[in-house]
Amino acid sequence: MKRGILSVFLTLSVISFAFSQTGNWFVGGSTGYSRSTQNVTGASKIALNRWDISPEIGVNILPSVQLAGALNFSHMNNDQVGFKGEAFAKRNALAPVVYCRKFWPVADHFSVFTGVFLNWLAGKSEDFAGLEYRDRGLGAQLKVGAAYAIGPRFTLIGEYGAFGYTSTWSTELISDTRVSNNDFGLGVNTLGPVFDIGIYYTFIVKDDHKIIPPKEGGKWEDDGKTIPDK
Repeated sequence: MKRGILSVFLTLSVISFAFSQTGNWFVGGSTGYSRSTQNVTGASKIALNRWDISPEIGVNILPSVQLAGALNFSHMNNDQVGFKGEAFAKRNALAPVVYCRKFWPVADHFSVFTGVFLNWLAGKSEDFAGLEYRDRGLGAQLKVGAAYAIGPRFTLIGEYGAFGYTSTWSTELISDTRVSNNDFGLGVNTLGPVFDIGIYYTFIVKDDHKIIPPKEGGKWEDDGKTIPDK
C-alpha cells in the first residue's frame, strides 16, 4: 500500500516539476455520496450507502490542461433486514489517483472538460458473517464535466464517470480464499464516486496559465489587477 501511494506521487511530482516554472498550482478536493437499494427474495430491502472524499493537488501544465493527484477515502455499508448474504456489510478503502483534464471554454469563466483518471485501491471489508477481507483493485476512467470560475482563484467543478474499467479482488483473511471481479463499460464505478462535485483554489498564479481559461477575448481579474490574455 505504501509503495502504491509513493509511486503515484513520485510520478506526479517528477512530471509536474518540469512545468512548475510556468503552470498554476492548485489545491482542493471533491466529495460524493450514493445510495442504492434492491429487493431480495425472503427479505425486505437491501440499501447500499457510500460516501467519498478526495483531497487533491495539481498543476496546469498548459493553460487548458491539468495534471493532478488525489487520495480518495471511501466508506461503504449495507443495511439489510432479514437476510444474511455474501455481500459485504462494510468496507473502508483508500485509493491514490492520478488524473489529467483538458478544458474547452464555452463562455466567460465557464468551461467543459474531459479527464482520464488512473487509480489503485487498498482497503478492508467485513461481511455479515463477521469474516474479514483484504481488498485490492485498480481502475481507469474517462470523465466528462463542467467548471465555473467563481473568482480569479476559486473554481467549482462537477464531473461524471462516463466510461471505465475496474478490476477488484478480495482475499478472506482466514481461509485465504480470493474472489475477483472485473467491470468494463459505460458508467462503471472505478473505485470512486460516479458523480462528484469539487472546489479548487489556485495558490500559485502565472499570467499565462489560468485554471479555467476565459473565452477568447475575455479578461481575468486577479486581486484587482487585469491580466491580459496571451
